[in-house]
Amino acid sequence: MRNPIKRLIGAATAAVCLAVAVTAATAETVDLIHGNTGTITGVPGGTARFDFMMQQPTGTGVIKPFLRVQAFPQEQGYNTSGVTPKAPFDDKAGPWTHDITYADLLQTAVNIDGITYFKLLLDVNEPNGKKSLISLDQLQFYTSPIGSQTTSNVAMLGTLRFSFKPPITGGSSNDMVLMDASRNHGSGSGDMYAYIPAAAFAGTLPTDFVYMYVFFGAHQTADIFTGGGFEEWALVLNAAPATPTPTPTPTPTPTPTPTAPPRPTPCLVQGAAADSCYTLRPAPCTSGQAFWFMNADCHISGGNDCQNPGSDPSSGTDGFKYVFAPCGSFSEDPDSGTATLTGHLESSLHPGYGFDVNLTFSNRTNDPTGGMGPNLELESTCYSANGGHVNPATWHFYAVSGGTLTGTGNYDGAIIQLTGVMHYYQVGAGASGKNVQDGSSGWYDWVVVHQPNNPAFCIRSSAEAHTTADFNLNCGNCTNAHPTPTPTATPTATPTATPKKRGK
Repeated sequence: MRNPIKRLIGAATAAVCLAVAVTAATAETVDLIHGNTGTITGVPGGTARFDFMMQQPTGTGVIKPFLRVQAFPQEQGYNTSGVTPKAPFDDKAGPWTHDITYADLLQTAVNIDGITYFKLLLDVNEPNGKKSLISLDQLQFYTSPIGSQTTSNVAMLGTLRFSFKPPITGGSSNDMVLMDASRNHGSGSGDMYAYIPAAAFAGTLPTDFVYMYVFFGAHQTADIFTGGGFEEWALVLNAAPATPTPTPTPTPTPTPTPTAPPRPTPCLVQGAAADSCYTLRPAPCTSGQAFWFMNADCHISGGNDCQNPGSDPSSGTDGFKYVFAPCGSFSEDPDSGTATLTGHLESSLHPGYGFDVNLTFSNRTNDPTGGMGPNLELESTCYSANGGHVNPATWHFYAVSGGTLTGTGNYDGAIIQLTGVMHYYQVGAGASGKNVQDGSSGWYDWVVVHQPNNPAFCIRSSAEAHTTADFNLNCGNCTNAHPTPTPTATPTATPTATPKKRGK
């Protein structure tokens, strides 16, 4: 069997064995098996950040990767549009392994705590069970004016911009990111965001080519090696600014009668119920809720994964099944490219838990590319490309969305801040992801700005809940056959008796 550490040294570290005290540096491990974030200081390159993520879906056609590698028990490779590199590299041939330029990388720039990073997404595809673990043991970026390279010597790709520290001389330690594919759903669900310091690329020209080299699976003794489908990397592109339409030279015509601009069109909304096109879970599981808020409550857990839905009303729900009571209002203003969503959410499983919703949307567009494309959750046969009635090309999207949830009832005093993530908020026939009717949907991270006034109740942030929230709505034909919200009132403190010791 090949020695994974020896293979890693031979293929990946020649360019970083510089005349610096690299071998004396302390190896760093980012544990995304049990945690959600961590950093590694590259030599060279500075401090990169790695975050666990749960983006869905992330299939190849959605994220449009630029590098795919697959082998067993280790795998390595770099992106290129040249002939697929031969051994020792494990690139997957095809359109999803190709050149990228620095201009492409610039489109991923994000600012975190005053530092600019380039943002990439990794989707790993490993078996379930005990074989679900995988390690990323080397990550390097090179720049060069030459594209489509096919060299077998990674160090010849160009100027080294970022690299994990190599294995320490006399040992087997090196920087690594540990991941567990079972935290998500395999291929089709994202696993990690990588944030690479933009400062590492100082002096790079927009036309220069960027090569990323990766090595997975150097830790066989820990059963953390590659053993499933391909691992794929993609750029997380920012929303493209709208291109202004040139104003044509006016042709003299009679002065037209002034007309008022289109007014916002309010639409009554309610939770989207699954129809025959949604088969991921049988109805009523994950069906009918307006807002999905899994694991947010500190005490009430989410429903099980669609077990005994006939006898367990929480089955296949987030444990609360929030609905608008009465119907919510989604109001769009096409002229300004903005929209609002307002209303009151109440738990249909636990009346007395509720939120007042105030969300805003902006940067309306017909192009969802910057938001990873439309989120297609229905059966493929229901889309027009396969003979169905739902045509995502008719949808429109909001690149920016977010707002507040203000707690009511038991949650009185709570303030939750929502921020849109992953796909853009999508609107149109079939856009709810639950049925073919006119609807909308979007996905959100959240932070708890203020906990409920009553300390008996509390809410977790999305980072603590390890998930995202989402709205799945239908527009029109809204009914109010839902729980009556519990009036918001400041709870009266109930004297608490000194607890008695209980026997085992």
